[in-house]
Amino acid sequence: ELGDRYNEGIVLGNLAVLHSEQGRIAEALTHYEQALAIAREVGDRRNVGVVLGNLGDLHYATSDLGAAEQHLQQAIEIGDEVWPAAAGAFRGTLALILAENDALDDARALLERGDSQLRGVYALELAKLLCKRARVEQLAGDTGAASAALAEAESIAEDANAGPDSELGQELTKTRAALTD
Repeated sequence: ELGDRYNEGIVLGNLAVLHSEQGRIAEALTHYEQALAIAREVGDRRNVGVVLGNLGDLHYATSDLGAAEQHLQQAIEIGDEVWPAAAGAFRGTLALILAENDALDDARALLERGDSQLRGVYALELAKLLCKRARVEQLAGDTGAASAALAEAESIAEDANAGPDSELGQELTKTRAALTD
């Protein structure tokens, strides 16, 4: 009613995150697409990058790797310009996609860049990136590096009191399972 398209886009993006966490994938996709259209309409590059990255993460979670890779690459490109910490966070999921396709050197390079963008800036996102690093190293057959990355992520989670139901707690659970498979 107020015509505040900027905040309408932010709210739709947040609603998409909620639907995604509830497993309501179709609704999440719809709201992400609406949020993306509004962010582009109002010229909010930062939110365009975030929504694209969140779409990439959602597509990865639903095994649509082509769409995930495309959205994540766009999010990283924009994030590098306007919000490096977001780009760093999205590099983790793209690294997993590359590692699953045996592009291990490229995956590790993404993780290194993401680490430098997050370290000292955003501890919880760094810990989630470290979980993804552990999974990449496991895929590469380097169990020592995988264990070290997981241990650092667990230390950050403990310092932040991140419980098992938090985003980080859920990422730790996935990572522990991947390392024991």
